[in-house]
Amino acid sequence: AGLDKKISLKSIIAFTLPTMSTMVFLSLYTIVDGVFISRYVGANALSATNIVYPVINLVLGTSIMMSTGGSAIVAMLLGEKKEKRARSIFTSLTIVVFCIGILISILGNLFIKDIIYLAGSTKELYSDCYDYLSFTLYFVPIAILKTYFDYFLVTAGKPELGLLNGIIGGVTNMVLDYVFIVPLRLGVKGAALATQMGMVIPVLIALSYFVYFSRKRGVLYFEKPIFQFRTIIKACANGSSEMVTQISTGITTYLFNIKMLQYIGVDGIGAITIVLYSQFLLTSIILGFSSGIAPLISYNYGKNEKQNLKTKIENCYDTILNLEANYQQNLKELETLKKQLLITQKKYELKQNTELDVLKAKQSIAENAMPFVLRLTNQNMGMRIGAAKGEFTVPEDIDGCNGEIETLFGGGE
Repeated sequence: AGLDKKISLKSIIAFTLPTMSTMVFLSLYTIVDGVFISRYVGANALSATNIVYPVINLVLGTSIMMSTGGSAIVAMLLGEKKEKRARSIFTSLTIVVFCIGILISILGNLFIKDIIYLAGSTKELYSDCYDYLSFTLYFVPIAILKTYFDYFLVTAGKPELGLLNGIIGGVTNMVLDYVFIVPLRLGVKGAALATQMGMVIPVLIALSYFVYFSRKRGVLYFEKPIFQFRTIIKACANGSSEMVTQISTGITTYLFNIKMLQYIGVDGIGAITIVLYSQFLLTSIILGFSSGIAPLISYNYGKNEKQNLKTKIENCYDTILNLEANYQQNLKELETLKKQLLITQKKYELKQNTELDVLKAKQSIAENAMPFVLRLTNQNMGMRIGAAKGEFTVPEDIDGCNGEIETLFGGGE
C-alpha cells in the first residue's frame, strides 16, 4: 500500500504536502467567492455569506468527523492486513456519509428561514443569505463527499490525486465565479453555484478511482458493504475532536457577526469577513498536515510498528513546532509592518490637516477680513498662529489666558 513506506521527516513532508495543499485550495473556495462578491455584488452580499458561514461550518464539521474517524479505522485495518474488511467498511461509511448529506439538505431547506435568522441575519441581509445558503444546501451531499474522498485518497496512498482534485475544483470555482457573477449577473446565487460545481468534478474523479482504477492497482475500493452500528459510532467518536474544532470556528464567526452588527452594522461584518479569510488559510495548513499524517499513524499502529510509530510522532511534533515558529515570526513581521503603516498614515494625516488649516486661515482673512485661529496639531510644537484685533501681551503661560485670547480672536475689544 502507499502507506507502507520508510519513515523520515522528508517522507512525511512529501506525503502530507499534497494534503496541506488540498486543504488550502478548499479554503480558497470561500475566499474566491468573497473576492468576486465584494467586487461585483456589494458589501451586503459579502456580509450575508459570512452570516451563513457557521451553518456551512457545521456541515463541514460533520463531514470531517466521519472522514477522519473513518479513515483512521480503515487505515488501521489495512495495517493489520484485513484489506477486505477495510474495503467493506469504507463502502458502508461512504453510503452513510451520503445519506447524512441528503438528510442535512432536506432539513436545512425545510427550516432555512429559522436557520438564517438564528445565525444572526437582519431583514436587510435576509435575501442574500437565503440565496447563498439555499443553493449551498442543495449540494450538501456532494460537498460532504468531496471532503470525505479527499481524506480517503490519502488513506489509499494517493494524496497527489487529492491535490489534483483540489486544483481542478479550485480553478473550476474561479472560472465559474466570474461567469456566473459578472456576465450572467447571478449575484450570490452564482457564487454559491460556482462553489458547488467546483466540488462536483473532484467527486466524480474520486468516484471513478474507487470504482474502477483502484481495483487494478490499488488496495482500497468499493466492495459489498458491512453495516455495523458500532463501527459507525466509533468513526464518529474518533473524528469528534476535529468536528469540535470546526464547530468552534463556526461559533467564533457567529459571535463576531453578532457583535459587529451590534456595534458597527453590516459594514462591520464585511470587514471581519476579510480578516477571517486569513484565518481560513492558516488553519487549513495545519488541518491538512494532521489529516495527511493520520492514516500513516493508523496504518503503522495496525501493523504494530512501534519504532515507525514513534518516529512519526516525533517528526510530527517537530513539523508542527516549526510551523508554529514560522507563524509567530510572520505575526511579528506583520505587527511591525502595521506599526510602520500607522506611523506613515499619521504623518500623512498631520500634513494634510495642517495644509488644510493654513488654507482655511488664508481664505478667512482674505474673504471675510475676520481673524482665524490655527492650532498646529503636532504635539512637539507649542505654538498657535493667527490674527487678533486689539492689543495683547503674550504671558509666560499662554494656556492661562484662553478666555481672553478667544475674545480677541473673536473680534472683541
